[in-house]
This record gives sequence, structure tokens and C-alpha cells, in this order.
Amino acid sequence: MTCKDGELGYGTAAESVHNTELASVFGEYSKQRGQSARAPQSEVERLGGAAAESGTVGATVFRGWIHLKAALSGGGGGAIVLACESGSGGGGFRTSGE
Repeated sequence: MTCKDGELGYGTAAESVHNTELASVFGEYSKQRGQSARAPQSEVERLGGAAAESGTVGATVFRGWIHLKAALSGGGGGAIVLACESGSGGGGFRTSGE
């Protein structure tokens, strides 16, 4: 579930970075992804299914990678931005158009 992965991933980035401007940007991306995830989740529930409450295993591992990058860089924005950008190759949480 890409939107849920994005919501959680950008939330992790926002919490991990020490630069308040980047934290705000990542927080906004997280909020946008959460809003994008809610419409399909509501439809799944309306049709009697159970909507996913968490993202994929790969994205969970990737969020751990962001925590590690943040710890090693002291919350440096550059390392976290690079981690977010590398997420577009799969296992991360970027979506096309960014």
C-alpha cells in the first residue's frame, strides 16, 4: 500500500531530521499521503473488507534505514533527504511526480 508507506515513511523522516524546515516539508508529505490513503481504505471497508493499517514489510525495513541514517548523521538533513530520494527505487516510500 504505497500511500500508507509514504505516510509512515515521511513521518519517520520528519521525526528524524533536525532541520525544522525539512521536518515541516516531510510532515506535509506524510499528511498528504495519509489523506490519499484514506479514500481507498474507506471504499474497502464499505465493500466489507479490512483496510490495511500498516505499510509493507519492505517499507518498514526502509524506515529502519532512515532511523539508522539519522543516528549516524546526527539528524543531518542531507542524509535523510538522500534516503527519501533513494526510496523511489522500490522498498522506500516516494511516489512518482515528486
